[in-house]
Amino acid sequence: MRRAAALVLAMACPAAIVSAAAIPFTEPKEPPPAEAAPAGPQQPPPPAYEERQRAAAVNQPLKEDALVLPLAKAAGVVAPQKAPAGAPALGEYGERRTDYIWQLVPWQAAHEEFLQRLAAAKTDDEKFALAAWCAEKRLPECGEFLWRDVLRLYWHGPGHPTYQKALALWLPAAEKHAPPFTFDLPVRGEWYVERDEAGLHRRKHGAAFARNLTVLRNGRRFAGSAGDLAGYFAWNQPFCAIADGIVAKVDDRHPDPPAGRAVGIDDANYITQDCGGGAYAYYGHIKSASAEVKEGQPVRAGQPLGRVGNSGSHGLPHLHFILMDADYFSVPGRYRFEQLSGGRWSARDGADLTEDTFIRPPAAVARPARPAGGGVGGPPPQPDKPAPTKKGR
Repeated sequence: MRRAAALVLAMACPAAIVSAAAIPFTEPKEPPPAEAAPAGPQQPPPPAYEERQRAAAVNQPLKEDALVLPLAKAAGVVAPQKAPAGAPALGEYGERRTDYIWQLVPWQAAHEEFLQRLAAAKTDDEKFALAAWCAEKRLPECGEFLWRDVLRLYWHGPGHPTYQKALALWLPAAEKHAPPFTFDLPVRGEWYVERDEAGLHRRKHGAAFARNLTVLRNGRRFAGSAGDLAGYFAWNQPFCAIADGIVAKVDDRHPDPPAGRAVGIDDANYITQDCGGGAYAYYGHIKSASAEVKEGQPVRAGQPLGRVGNSGSHGLPHLHFILMDADYFSVPGRYRFEQLSGGRWSARDGADLTEDTFIRPPAAVARPARPAGGGVGGPPPQPDKPAPTKKGR
């Protein structure tokens, strides 16, 4: 189970493949004995984190009977089942239900037949057939549960026809799963949201809604030599926690190659953060030895976590940012920020980031002074020479 969970993280970014020992979330287990102290960070979580945990739908008393659909990482512990009204589902897990439950769906008579059919569906074809039956019976969450299961099983072969079939069915449903929380930007100052020209993000469930953030000035990424990391405007810039939360995993041990040179997919540094309420943040391609936090450490929104680097398989300095659910499936985000449009900055609150746009935190958030030599903004990026030897994420 630990290995499978670690490999789901690899789907978030090819450069983020980690060992089974590098799980950035608590592995689901059977509930501890009543007298056992709950596991968790040594320091108390920040208040906003606890509020998101309590506010999560899975932690609320059920107003009616519900179908419990578990997270993929908890499949070996929790089976889809009916939960009675009157109390939160899976009460034995306390507020850590967010590590076990993916969806709670108001109970319908057809769910009983779904559970029976699910127990008999063993092959991929049987699962797709059951998902089609769910569509006929108007049980969309049940169908998506099946697609997610197939995606989890085929994580190692994103080019496999079965994976691509499940991905094409899952993506429209996943568009609806933005967490019910609005987060801050992971950066300060003015940044450019790159266009995913090759469409790599949408080819994998762990990065479908990922965003690459960089800094441009007069349409360029750097000043001086294209091979000098220090000349890139995004290089060594701090990035921050998008919310109060707990640091789940830190890996900043890999060196940063020269600009324009991409290295192994397992050589990217990153930090993951548990934001509470089942939401996780992934900050990737960070600078070697730049992490300012430790695993298990509570952090506040806006707290610096590390610095932007060039580790991994992209080739040019940027921050690879993903909002994820507890299964490391990429999800849309809701953020508070300002966006440049038509030469004017306008406020966005509760919106996702749009590719090929310039963004910055709201005016109320302190921003560093603009460095000498001009500000960011201007035309979209122009090709920089030399081009990276390999374009990754």
